[in-house]
Amino acid sequence: MKKIEKMASIAETLVGCPYIFGTSGKTCTPSLRKERANAKPAYADSIKKYCPVLSGKKSVCDGCKYSGLPAFDCRGLTYYACKNAGLSISSVGATTQWNTDSWMEKGEIDKMPTDSPCILFRQDQSNAKVMKHTGVSLGNGFAVDCRGHASGTVKTSTDSFPWTHYAIPYGAFDEADDETPEATAPSESIEVYSAIRKGSKGDDVKYAQNLLLALGYELPKYGADGSFGEETDAAVRAFQRDEGLAVDGIIGRNTWLALDKSISEPDEKQPESPATIKKGSKGDDVKYAQNLLLALGYELPKYGADGSFGEETDAAVRAFQRDEGLAVDGIIGRNTWLALDKSISEPDEKQPESPATFTVIVRGVDAATATYLLETYPGSTAEETNC
Repeated sequence: MKKIEKMASIAETLVGCPYIFGTSGKTCTPSLRKERANAKPAYADSIKKYCPVLSGKKSVCDGCKYSGLPAFDCRGLTYYACKNAGLSISSVGATTQWNTDSWMEKGEIDKMPTDSPCILFRQDQSNAKVMKHTGVSLGNGFAVDCRGHASGTVKTSTDSFPWTHYAIPYGAFDEADDETPEATAPSESIEVYSAIRKGSKGDDVKYAQNLLLALGYELPKYGADGSFGEETDAAVRAFQRDEGLAVDGIIGRNTWLALDKSISEPDEKQPESPATIKKGSKGDDVKYAQNLLLALGYELPKYGADGSFGEETDAAVRAFQRDEGLAVDGIIGRNTWLALDKSISEPDEKQPESPATFTVIVRGVDAATATYLLETYPGSTAEETNC
């Protein structure tokens, strides 16, 4: 079995699992839902609504269809399926997943191979730089995606949902190593890695290097080359020092857990109250803003995230402000910081501005897709549905 086939097989076992925003495989429990609701107040009502305990319908989980199952959001499901198949993609959000250098092939949906599994994306119609949703094509005309709080993880025909892009990760056609895991009662941390250190080589090293780079730790000479040398050792020690871990340069269980937590919960790792910055500014706040812009697809082709706010960064900031409907002045003040943070931490849940109430007419689609459309446009109603 190829790794890409194993990825699809894993995704299919997850059909019926719950959607909880901000999760990627932890067992669904009232305490997990409460923790995520507290962390993401905007989604608190939806997170609690589909829990019989938190909604007040029951005092225990017995009889709940989600009891004992792993929970996901859309990017959490694709990350889980890929990682457990031996494939490396970002764990952050659909937009970041699409923009990272994880893909051997990607493009618009009409170029998608019909006989091979792949990762699917849905582009935001109002902002081409944002991917609003992601899932897994099974390669047989069906797809699996974690659709929303009401639907959970569903399997539907690929052409019944408005997918716009596809991507195939590096290593997709390598042979897979072991059996497909069951979608029941995973451990608190679903990924199991070997300990790596200076001298180690391979996919685990490259994955760790990509995490370090995404977190802002520099590997300027060799990048994510899969070889654990002096440069990677220095970055690991810097990360361990910042996280209060034992500084030994070895990525063992605690360092893996800290890396995964840092990359999957970026909103909790952001600097507090960044200063207002503009053309001529220099330093860490500038570099942080540049990394956010790059992750959102705004290009800095000449200088990248160099910590210096020049003409290139000014143009990217103005483009972002224009796309977000902000005052276009090239200055990253409070409102622009908030918009950047929201875009990077919630790319797949970002909703277009719309009237408070309107009617969505959905014909010829399955129930899961109709539910998704209604969830995407809060306050709307369905008319003439056939689902």
